[in-house]
Amino acid sequence: MFHLIELVKLRNKEPFAYHFSSSNVELLKKHHNDIFERFSNYEISTHVLSTDYASWSSVIDMDPYFSNVKCIENIDEFGEFLSKETKISSSDICSYLLGKIGFSSDFKKMEKLLYFVYSDFLEMTHKSLFPQKFDAWQYGPVEPKSRYCRIRSDLPNINESIDKLLFSDNSNDIFSSLEKIIKIYGNKSTKELIDLTHKNGSPWQKNYVKGLNKRISDSDILKYHNVEKIGN
Repeated sequence: MFHLIELVKLRNKEPFAYHFSSSNVELLKKHHNDIFERFSNYEISTHVLSTDYASWSSVIDMDPYFSNVKCIENIDEFGEFLSKETKISSSDICSYLLGKIGFSSDFKKMEKLLYFVYSDFLEMTHKSLFPQKFDAWQYGPVEPKSRYCRIRSDLPNINESIDKLLFSDNSNDIFSSLEKIIKIYGNKSTKELIDLTHKNGSPWQKNYVKGLNKRISDSDILKYHNVEKIGN
């Protein structure tokens, strides 16, 4: 019995693999091609073994290297799990920015740079960089999840976050936005960044009501982000 093992190893995470077994070599090739067509953007290593049985346990008996690998035997479930494990969050972008720039305990600067990266990516692609959204707080747009993670010193490891960025279907655009914002805004003071987001007609100004922390919609960012850019 032949075993096709499509293995994914992410830093600081349990390795997992799509497993398919058959005595038909051509069928194994078809499954391999299906995996690489559907998930061509991901770094997946292919292994083929032969055992007497079709079970995953026979693979482990044959090669203990796979004993700590999570086995997934449905291609759709594999895709869902792969997407979940590599989905970018606001905290991943903060982790990257912290690794590149620092800014110690300056939460407000982190929040503004995160907002500018998100806004630039949204303008470029008309896609949301991550599912979390921004609210209009007193000192500008804030994404609460990443703020609380930063307060608790619970941001992801930067290498783990870089893995996710590299695996993304939009990796080129993401890194383009990150490097652009770091270059233009990275050396600005917190006050300078707050002054930009507080400009009359900005997305923050359109939504801010003292004490309410109103949501800033993507449509408002697309309409009004140009107001708060440097030079405008």
